[in-house]
Amino acid sequence: MIESSQTDLLGVQRQQKKITGRTLSAVLVASTLFVLFGNGLLFVHKNGAVFQHLRFASAFVGSVLSGKFIDIIGRKCTIFMALIFYLLGYIFALLSWQTSIFSKDTSTIFCFIGAMYYGVGVGMTSLVVPIYIAEISSPNLRGLMGVMCNNALLLGACLLLVIDVEFPSSLYFNNIIGISFSLLGFLIILMPETPRWLLTQNRRDEALKNLFWLSGELHDAEDQCVDIQISVEHQQIVSVNDYRSLGLFRPLFIGSLLCFIQQFIYHQYSFNFQKFLEVKIVALPLFLLLQTLLALLGCILVHAFRRRPLFMSGSAFLFLYSIIIATYYQIKRNFNGTTQYTTVFYGIAFTLSWGPLPWIIFSEIFPPRARGTFGSIAISAYWLLNNVRYLITNWLIENEKFSFWLLSGIYLISIPLIYFIVPETKGKTLEEIEHYYIMHRTFRNYLF
Repeated sequence: MIESSQTDLLGVQRQQKKITGRTLSAVLVASTLFVLFGNGLLFVHKNGAVFQHLRFASAFVGSVLSGKFIDIIGRKCTIFMALIFYLLGYIFALLSWQTSIFSKDTSTIFCFIGAMYYGVGVGMTSLVVPIYIAEISSPNLRGLMGVMCNNALLLGACLLLVIDVEFPSSLYFNNIIGISFSLLGFLIILMPETPRWLLTQNRRDEALKNLFWLSGELHDAEDQCVDIQISVEHQQIVSVNDYRSLGLFRPLFIGSLLCFIQQFIYHQYSFNFQKFLEVKIVALPLFLLLQTLLALLGCILVHAFRRRPLFMSGSAFLFLYSIIIATYYQIKRNFNGTTQYTTVFYGIAFTLSWGPLPWIIFSEIFPPRARGTFGSIAISAYWLLNNVRYLITNWLIENEKFSFWLLSGIYLISIPLIYFIVPETKGKTLEEIEHYYIMHRTFRNYLF
């Protein structure tokens, strides 16, 4: 009997590893779009404000298009479409680098076209990939898989840095790597469509097949299929009047709020990152090693702990850090090497809290019938705020002391906001989260 039970346990463990491996393979392929998101077009960073504003405007358009397409053609096809925009963006960027073939005016036009296509791809990515990952992951794995978005984004940013620092012909190598990752992303063809979208299209057999591939057990797949189908049958197409209902307006408000706060936190992370690299001695290798370790630690923490405590702990740490640095800067009025090294602590807190968690919460809280519409609104606001944030970036850099005091206020306010209005989603199915919003229509959070 003991040997039989041990054999059964080993069989269950092997099956669980197989299931996790399947889900992880789909998540990693989808996450290649976030590598492209973080990698950026190097000429956009080097050619100033015009290209940045064009990228943000194009990302706004991409998020609007993505909100429509994920409901009409599905999550998988929308990812495929985003990859095409990325590929076109990098191809035009590569052509613009061929100054020996094209005139300066033609190269500039190619730059604009490349930035536009790339921006549309970024806007589509920021909506469809988190939703795709949330819908193919089980409640137990959703946090672990959701972290991959932020890890892939930071990987892309690290690649951008290494290319810019180490290679003289950085524009050329950046475009080649971008094209390579775009082509790698086309492996999404081999990955499953999300069962939830298939059931909304009355394609139950295909949804059951994909659920079986993801869950590994036929009875588990059938149970999940029934639960999702019940939810789909009771949902209606979202109308304008529904926006007046707190049951639908509240997740939209929460998603937009998290995107708004993350804008400023990510800006400060980028600023601190640049300060850290001003310390020339082994700064780049040290940063890359630290970022790799933090990515692994982030996966473990998000998988092991609840979302809200991680959020509030990160906000509390960032608040204390900003207060200390602002006070130090008030006294010393400059950043020395020691202070630059302390920015590592800011990076740790960001990578383990406000880096991955907004993407995870964002993908979980929107009800299925409004996921495309509400996600599109929140991400569109995200990119509009990005444009505004970029306009005041130079002013914030010139007034470093004020920026730290401003951010400390944002971090402090975020703690009660998270406690009172952001629900705890760890371990909950997407259907359970939707049911929570139906049952509790006030802004006060009851899901701890």
